[in-house]
Amino acid sequence: MMIFVIVIEEICKKQRLTTIIFTEEEICQAIGKLNTKKAPDIYGITVEHIKFGGDTLIKAVTAIINHICSTASVPDSLKLGILTPIFKNKGILSEAKNYRGITVLPVIGKILECLLRDLIRDFIKILQNRLQRGFTPTVSPLYSALILLESILESLDQKTSIFIALLDAKSAFDVVNHNSLYRKLFLSGVGGTLWLLIRQLSTNALTSIKWDGLTSEPFLIQQGVRQGGILSTELYKLYVNDVLDQLEDNGLGKYIGDIYCGAPTCADDIALVANSPTELQVMISTVENYSKHEKYVLQPTKSVVLKNKGSNSSASSLQDFSINEQAIIQPDSAVHLGIKHNANFKKTITSHINENISKARRSMYSLMGAGLHGKNGLNPTTSLHIFHTYVLPVLTYGLEILLPDKKQLDNIEVFYRKSLKQILSMPTNTADVAIYTLAGAIPIIGTIHKSALNTFNKICNMDSSVEKDLAVRQLALVGFSSSSWFGKLRNLLAIYELPSAQDILDNPYSKERWKSIVKKAVDNYYKAQTTSIEVYMKCSIHSNITLDTNFILDPSSFICACVCKCKCMDVCYTVEYITRKLCFALHGLRTRIIKNLPPSKRKGLLQ
Repeated sequence: MMIFVIVIEEICKKQRLTTIIFTEEEICQAIGKLNTKKAPDIYGITVEHIKFGGDTLIKAVTAIINHICSTASVPDSLKLGILTPIFKNKGILSEAKNYRGITVLPVIGKILECLLRDLIRDFIKILQNRLQRGFTPTVSPLYSALILLESILESLDQKTSIFIALLDAKSAFDVVNHNSLYRKLFLSGVGGTLWLLIRQLSTNALTSIKWDGLTSEPFLIQQGVRQGGILSTELYKLYVNDVLDQLEDNGLGKYIGDIYCGAPTCADDIALVANSPTELQVMISTVENYSKHEKYVLQPTKSVVLKNKGSNSSASSLQDFSINEQAIIQPDSAVHLGIKHNANFKKTITSHINENISKARRSMYSLMGAGLHGKNGLNPTTSLHIFHTYVLPVLTYGLEILLPDKKQLDNIEVFYRKSLKQILSMPTNTADVAIYTLAGAIPIIGTIHKSALNTFNKICNMDSSVEKDLAVRQLALVGFSSSSWFGKLRNLLAIYELPSAQDILDNPYSKERWKSIVKKAVDNYYKAQTTSIEVYMKCSIHSNITLDTNFILDPSSFICACVCKCKCMDVCYTVEYITRKLCFALHGLRTRIIKNLPPSKRKGLLQ
């Protein structure tokens, strides 16, 4: 393999007919794409130093990068990184395998990588398998979870068996073979100076390990793409792309209609989906053979298989599966891209909701030291902002893909309301409408529906993708009672009186405009529900009552003996709030009128 790379290098040197040159504007755009508020590099330089250094510094950086490009040689000083082990939040602290190494590279090198990434993206985009959803612009990693979920729901609707293998590669980014990677890069169409520069970035690259305030002596990096490098994600996608093509070209795995959904992937997280155990084992063996060829290891102890035997299937659900002649475990549940799937797929939503509540509770407890504990803590406005920024995303993660119904969301709604009551220092028996009104919030189901509707419009805006092909097929074929995610979306659009799914598919909205339309529609829907007193009229005892003066002055006297099954207590809370507001307004008006009277006529009136 090394001989091939040497030959490719000679070819690229002969192809250097034109030099890559970047303008100051392109350099500024690249700097703008880098994340700020990050650790300094080994020279103590941060992105902010370059970003706010002024025009003179930008000119100097431009000259340095253009000189590197003209010579197709990257200085060793730009290849020296600092690797910090980050605990994965699982396993034993004292075991090295439970840490992920994140490398901080020199800022000038990161700017160069950012510029080169923009140049190779066009090549990789052409070759990238449609089921690879990781590190792709305008594509959420959860789209991979959506493809997997739609495959599961399709099998459940058809009552056929489905088998899923979630494969785990050991230290996937850290064991990438450089010679194989650069051969694939050349075959993708990248050549000349661009290929030479990318290879130069890993040639004689050094890394020092930083731990407990100490930094080790630098050592040579001979394999892998650095986690923390700008180019790493693009190069890794190219490295594993061939195995996805092999699976699809051989027709292995799940199809929905004529749409291939057999291997939804997000970076190094590969899920294999098949309707028969034999086919799934063939898929596993294909990935296994590819891993041996590319010199990385699949871990049978961390890979899992979930299976569900349909009532219309004759396939056996007792078959074992193996990697490297070791059996793959078949647990009751497993996590894929943060979504907890149950072996009984009908219980997946419940399992995931319970997992989200546990994670959100831990997130909230971790913030209580900062004052997120209601009474004697931070002011409610700040607390609500922190809650919606750090806790709510954890609580609702993945639910826009699973789309649970109202009954399935009972536990999560209870946790949400309880958290708001704690932040606002309100009694536990406070009416729901009062909580939502004071917090300026809507029920959590509305928040989930907003995310789902926004996701659908993003899919409709794609030029060509598996998700959009699924949308076209499912909206044309599935009924209103189908479990399909797209069928549920069609129902949501009708509930909120939004344009039809087919209209959006044919003429998608811009991101900002659709987001505004959805927010307005969903907020108005739940605002109408929380302010309506129609529920009061559902009580048979009060079906003929009128809203007169006595009701306004003492609404609690009309509460029936139904122990609030008709929710008339909530109506009383609403009316009492309106009454207090009305009385305060009348008192204010009376005070202003009296103050306008002559002093001789005010006597006794302001008491």
